[in-house]
Amino acid sequence: MPKHLKKKIKIFVMSLSVETIKNILGISGGVDLIPSEMARNLKITFFPHKENIDEEILEFGEKLKTAFKNLGVQIIPYNEAIEWPFFKSVFKRCLLFFKLYSLVAKSLKSEEEALRFKKSHSQKFFKFVFGKKIKRKIAIVSLGENKESDLPIDHTTSFKENPIITILKNNVTVNKSSIFKEHMDAALNLFAWNMTNLAVCIDDKNWMIYSFNLSHPIFPIDKNFEENVLNSLIPKIAAPVIPPSLSEFTLLKNNFDPGDNKYKPYVNDLIENGPFFEKTGLYPRGREIDSLKFRNYFYRWIGAVHLDERNGMSFGFLARQLPVEIFKPLLLEEIDDKNLFNELKNKEYVNYGSDSYVKIGIKDKNLVVKIPEVWVLTSRSGADKTNLNPQKDLIKIGLKNGKMFLGLENRVELSGDYKPSFDTKVILSHAVSNAIFASLMSYFEPDSFFPITIQKDGFAIAHWHGYVNPKFIPEGWLAYGQSNPSVSCSSPQSAVYAFQGKESGIINKILHNDFNYMGDINIEPHHGTNMTFATLKDMVNFLLSNKEISKLGNEYLDLYYDSTKLF
Repeated sequence: MPKHLKKKIKIFVMSLSVETIKNILGISGGVDLIPSEMARNLKITFFPHKENIDEEILEFGEKLKTAFKNLGVQIIPYNEAIEWPFFKSVFKRCLLFFKLYSLVAKSLKSEEEALRFKKSHSQKFFKFVFGKKIKRKIAIVSLGENKESDLPIDHTTSFKENPIITILKNNVTVNKSSIFKEHMDAALNLFAWNMTNLAVCIDDKNWMIYSFNLSHPIFPIDKNFEENVLNSLIPKIAAPVIPPSLSEFTLLKNNFDPGDNKYKPYVNDLIENGPFFEKTGLYPRGREIDSLKFRNYFYRWIGAVHLDERNGMSFGFLARQLPVEIFKPLLLEEIDDKNLFNELKNKEYVNYGSDSYVKIGIKDKNLVVKIPEVWVLTSRSGADKTNLNPQKDLIKIGLKNGKMFLGLENRVELSGDYKPSFDTKVILSHAVSNAIFASLMSYFEPDSFFPITIQKDGFAIAHWHGYVNPKFIPEGWLAYGQSNPSVSCSSPQSAVYAFQGKESGIINKILHNDFNYMGDINIEPHHGTNMTFATLKDMVNFLLSNKEISKLGNEYLDLYYDSTKLF
């Protein structure tokens, strides 16, 4: 035995730390996962409201402010929340203003429209660039509608770091019985008209949250108000929608040819089964940015900037994880490389050479798993995933050593509509956790379904804005996540939750010597479902086998909280 192995090794059994998961996924900065932590670290200011504000909105605003204070949220008076912008910020906003100004002016079809735009928006320059701004990392609550050019968005320092919550009377013609599309259209138009991240719609009895998750939870005003604010509203403020930008990826040219035979089975799985997913009714038609109800051209372009200059949005995703070369874990004491051994002896996660390793304690063993690189074929953001054009709509994304990669065709130009999915982090979280825990399972049962399948064929991953009726969950599938906070799509929290649930599920299976793990159903409360299946063909056949298996909206979500209705 090598000298460095003679000391007794301490054995432990525990879940991977959040820091380790963040390292694996390439997530930086703080990530609060518990609502009480989110509340304590949240700063909120209330935007000055107009004098003739509706009394119900004013009363709700006071009730909300009291709840925030009781929950530990820091309420910042508006005059303390604003500051004169620094020179660097002024310079950036000048560049942004003229970029937006130029883009809008060029997009107008007639000289008359362009002239009218120039006259009206040249006056906005001073306020947009030089006026006092709300400091970064302070969320803004706005009571009622505000006038054009005096919306909270006109006073923010950062579109991404100043989330806006607008409280409105529920004048829209939707209710609990409205179909998903009616809620979707109402929500998107409220977001665009009010330039807000969240719209809280109230009446005399209830309040409802609209978010980019396209969910619409409804709560009574006079019952469990603080509890619902803590568990449903605060997570959406603390973990807002932040779509990935191309700058977060390493671009690899000549890395992906959808016509290459090595991709053929996976491209075909995406292309051929898209129309069948449309038949499920779970994938509503997307919306172009231009179709939304913005008050003016300038706000329309600000909305596009917030979405990393995407031209539109689609809802849900279909993805095909490519086969992965997994590595059978080694016992820590079997590591021959002394330097690697010493690193792993005291650490859970190590970057060593060109690879990454994670140490997992299970069954009185310290197992070292080499983290494989993972690659996934999916559709670009905004594409109609039920009718994909393989030459225009497919992208290849990857994760290695915590870094994201985007594989490009030689002829592809990075135009405005060639952007990765909002849910990229969640897709890659499922892909890499599939690989890590298939590797772990291979140590105990190398011939079991999960490790064999990921090496031979990879896996299919799909997301839609609805839930699987729990009584139809097939044998061998694990459902998890129903107890997680209802954060926004594209948030780092959603990626961490996806990883943690799969980790817990597979390790629990191993501890009970049960290796019948076929896939999983990752429930994202007030958002939707991520499902892992062997192939998209198998998944859509399952979904189409009974129209009651899944529906858009929250209809089946409550069943996961009521054990009397599960089976």
